[in-house]
Amino acid sequence: MAKIGRNDLCTCGSGKKYKKCCGKNNTVVSMEHLIEKELSDIQMDIIKFAMKNHQEEIDANLGKYLKEYDVPKEVKELYYFFNLLWFITSVELKGKTIIAEYIDEHIHTFNRQKIKDSLQTWRNVTPSVFKIQQQVENDYVIVRDIFTNEITKVKVLEEEHNIEPEGMILGTILTAGEESFFFATFLDMPASASVRIEEGIINLYKRSGKATPIHFMSSSFLEVLDYFLFGQVEVSIDDLEWIAPQHKEVAVDYQEYMKAYPLGETATEMGILLWHKYCMMKKPSIKKSAIYEAALVYLVDRILSVGGSLTQKKLADDFNVSSSSISSKFKDLEYVLVDEIKKLHDKLELDEFNSGEADTINEVLG
Repeated sequence: MAKIGRNDLCTCGSGKKYKKCCGKNNTVVSMEHLIEKELSDIQMDIIKFAMKNHQEEIDANLGKYLKEYDVPKEVKELYYFFNLLWFITSVELKGKTIIAEYIDEHIHTFNRQKIKDSLQTWRNVTPSVFKIQQQVENDYVIVRDIFTNEITKVKVLEEEHNIEPEGMILGTILTAGEESFFFATFLDMPASASVRIEEGIINLYKRSGKATPIHFMSSSFLEVLDYFLFGQVEVSIDDLEWIAPQHKEVAVDYQEYMKAYPLGETATEMGILLWHKYCMMKKPSIKKSAIYEAALVYLVDRILSVGGSLTQKKLADDFNVSSSSISSKFKDLEYVLVDEIKKLHDKLELDEFNSGEADTINEVLG
């Protein structure tokens, strides 16, 4: 390291002479540590700023989510904190995110140019999901973004985190010059959960219809958080992109009919995903939705081989359509979806099918 003269500009970026700044008391200070400490303090200050100025909006957002999802009491604090971090970086209030608002209001208060430059790079950050490639130099991990495959070397500032190679991380990466680190903290899962998490979240992204991973993570973070922790993807008809309103109508009516079905939500989810796939491939012009609904129910029943409890005659009575019309649409569904149906047959042990197979359905049809 080159020796710093007392009249040289201080390397911390303050613009002051070294003797008037970090060398004032002849104390040798690690610039890296100094910058790191200040940036860590700023992150905590951003969180305090958010709670002081926007707690009502943050609480309203999480409250709505908690009503939709059955979040266990023991993890509600964790949900709240990660909802807070996401809200700060990704939700615009009056055309600006909280982190951008903080930067605009406070950047002039910092003396070091390196701090100012770092803060400017934080304006457009969003959370993402990463796979841990390896741990290096004790304090660093090399991670791969599962959406973009971008590789980043990230400094882990929390000593209590024991990182497992090949595991998964959910968090937001901030940069400061050549250094990268996570905003406040991150969630990690063991390597044994990696395949489930990566495939499941990629399927969520594909089904969302969002143009980019950034748009997806900005709008669907809490669903991703739920899947990251618990591994269940609930199919939301509203989250799927529908070519025509009649296509969505069939899905809604099918879902309502399937509430009484003995295999429950897993069978319902399968039908919705199959129907969505069919609509994307065939783009059907629908004149009488009940025929498609009945045919879809019959298709799912046949795939799951539950003993033929739902006959075409029974469905014809339930939906007030003819058996022949159900048969015709069923054959068309079966023909168009032949590859997807084959994949399901190959993947699922149908004689032991249960709701635990939901992830496999999403893997095949997502």
